[in-house]
Amino acid sequence: METLCTCHILVIDDNYDDFELIEHQLALSKEAAPVMEHCDSLASGLKRLRSGGIDIVLLDLSLPDSQAVDTVKNVRICAPTVPIVVLTGINDNEIALASLQCGAEDYLVKGVFDASALSRSINYALARNAAREATGRLATIVNASDDAIIGEDLNGVITSWNKGAAKLFGYSEEEATGKSISMIIPAELLDELSNILKIVASGEAVHNMETVRVKKNGERIDVLLTVSPISCEDGTVIGAASIKRDITERKETQKVLEESEERYRLLVAGVKDYAIFMLDPNGFVESWNEGAKRIKGYEAAEIIGKHMSVFYTTEDQQLGIPASHLKAAVDTGSLEDRGWRLRKDNSRFFSDVVITPLFDHGGVLRGFANVTRDVTERELAQLEIADAKLRMSLALEAASIGVWDYDRSSNSVWKSLQHDEIFGYPIPPPEWNLDIAISHVVPEERASVKEALVKGMKAGTFRMQCRIIKADSKDIRWISVRGESFRNEQGVPVRMMGTVADITDIKEKQDRLRRLAIMNEREDFMATLTHDMKNPLIGANRLIDLFIAGHLGKISSQQCEIFQCLKESNSALLKLMADLIDVYRLEKDVSILLKVECDLVHTINVCVSRVAPFAKLRSIEVIAQLSAEMIVHADASRLERVVQNLLDNALKFVPDGGTIQIRMFKVDANAIIEIEDNGQGVTLEEQSRLFKRFSQASAGKRYTGGSGLGLYLCKQIVEAHGGKIECQSQPNQSTIFRVLLPLENKEGEGVS
Repeated sequence: METLCTCHILVIDDNYDDFELIEHQLALSKEAAPVMEHCDSLASGLKRLRSGGIDIVLLDLSLPDSQAVDTVKNVRICAPTVPIVVLTGINDNEIALASLQCGAEDYLVKGVFDASALSRSINYALARNAAREATGRLATIVNASDDAIIGEDLNGVITSWNKGAAKLFGYSEEEATGKSISMIIPAELLDELSNILKIVASGEAVHNMETVRVKKNGERIDVLLTVSPISCEDGTVIGAASIKRDITERKETQKVLEESEERYRLLVAGVKDYAIFMLDPNGFVESWNEGAKRIKGYEAAEIIGKHMSVFYTTEDQQLGIPASHLKAAVDTGSLEDRGWRLRKDNSRFFSDVVITPLFDHGGVLRGFANVTRDVTERELAQLEIADAKLRMSLALEAASIGVWDYDRSSNSVWKSLQHDEIFGYPIPPPEWNLDIAISHVVPEERASVKEALVKGMKAGTFRMQCRIIKADSKDIRWISVRGESFRNEQGVPVRMMGTVADITDIKEKQDRLRRLAIMNEREDFMATLTHDMKNPLIGANRLIDLFIAGHLGKISSQQCEIFQCLKESNSALLKLMADLIDVYRLEKDVSILLKVECDLVHTINVCVSRVAPFAKLRSIEVIAQLSAEMIVHADASRLERVVQNLLDNALKFVPDGGTIQIRMFKVDANAIIEIEDNGQGVTLEEQSRLFKRFSQASAGKRYTGGSGLGLYLCKQIVEAHGGKIECQSQPNQSTIFRVLLPLENKEGEGVS
């Protein structure tokens, strides 16, 4: 067990049994046990604190007259300099954080710590409090000093002049700076100045020399003089710093300074659980204690002169964290930080760091005091507590939801019974891991699920929905999965915990509602399209045919051309309506297809013959590479529509003098039709939406117009036959539309 410092402890806890247990645990210390006092309420505890003599308070947060964080606040107000360690049965991270923010040194949960942990927490609290008090006392002494602190170069020219010097000698800083230090030295002692400067230039210092100096008004005073060399980083002496003190107050001031320095030295040298060291204004290490050696692994000779950024991780260095910490310390007066740091051997430890800027009397930054504590064990313990809390909360909120816990290092998964039932296992399977879980996902979604898990592990959290095949019934079910990852001390994600729920009913309900809304809208649309638009257009075309044929009177050739344009415009509109009607019918019911055995070669040749005259007018070569025969069970007229549409598209986009190639071949049990042109192509972004309704490539919008339904209808027809259509394009090179059609009907009867 860790040795406990001798101290006077006040326990404020309404449970006397807990007090006796704490007293017994602390009595096991290797050295003298602490003096213990007990108060059972906040009021009695505050009364005892006001009488003084208490070194540390062990505080419960559930008292008869005070609860939670308010208890810490009241004790801090009553005894602002007495350290507080919260010792409570409330296991709540938010309350723990609030307690630390209100001034508590530590937060221990009853039943979770042992005697050693309690002793260590008390020692750390006392040591940190002592460090703060010592640093505060030292800063107060320096800022309040009446000593004359003077900086000068090696020629004796004054470079700095503090308030103590101005008060002691009567010269203001403006009057003294830039003048020779000889102005305050009696004429008979001018040789003393040259001797002192020689000693300092050699790197030596003059300590506690009694001499005489002269004030501005001519008054001679006795002073105690200390002169030290000022060196660059390479050791070159560039000046001297002198402290001159009026000897009339020497003994008293010397006693205070010596006691303060001794306390500081004992504190720094004796506290081995803290790394305490000094930094210069730029962040370079100037001093090093035993605690720093133990925690960080560097000898003093190895680290003094190096920048404090070596203690930070590579990621923090790249983000400029070391410099930002020093700046924040200067801006706010002190910086407290918790995070990962590096030892000499590059191993990581979790640290609690306090950086305090040090200023001279003139407000000039002289450096920083850094106090670092290794709290890795405490941090890991907190992570374990958070881990257990998350698992419990997930289990409580998941009465009908499966819970899982994935260990990345072993690729093993812990899961609840509800989890197994969702995947179709009334009895838990003998083996389960991430690969087995993904094997239940429908094949087309496995890659995306793996990718989501990997990204979620890196990001720390993820949510996703996918379909799985249940093990017992082979039913396809929708599941919703969410998870949160946890990292080790190196910051690497090692575990992920989360929940899984069957959301099939919700999905089906949403799908039914969506389909119902779409069907209602389409019914209205189709009624309008069929009855209010199609029939009048057909009647108009018949009337136009009568005019063109001359049955309604003779018309001129110009009038005939106009009527022909009107007819073509009406025909284009009728084709658009026919496309819309087919889109609607195929989305509503694929059974409208009239499947028969048809020869794809004949279908393609018919379509090629239609585009051949138009291709010839533009010197476009149409090359067909077809097999002798390819019989499929399909709706011949609709497949012809697909091929014709793709050929028409190629003809629109291929340049004059270009080439269109039509290929057909068999792969496994599928017929493949490829139509390739050497037009300007389609970008990757446009390819992703090419087969959507009312979507066109940018070139199509600029040059050919169109409704954007052609490729969408092709996709519907092909997929209604159990096939697939895709586009591969390289801009300014070629575009290939590929149609895959199965050579087997739905019942699996081969047709070839």
